Amino acid sequence: IPPNVRDIVYCTGVSLMDEDVWEFIWMKFHSSTAISEKKVLLEALTCSDNIFLLNRSVDTLIPH
Repeated sequence: IPPNVRDIVYCTGVSLMDEDVWEFIWMKFHSSTAISEKKVLLEALTCSDNIFLLNRSVDTLIPH
């Protein structure tokens, strides 16, 4: 995926597809070492309308 459209593709995939796509992006986020890529992936994860998945990402990323 070309870098200039990656954010749109990831966000669209997360918003329109099932939990498997969200999991794929989540795993890419955790395995990526590039800060710029992590930012794009994290933003894409927020495109989901699944409250469970959104809470999961918040619970994991923000320490209590």
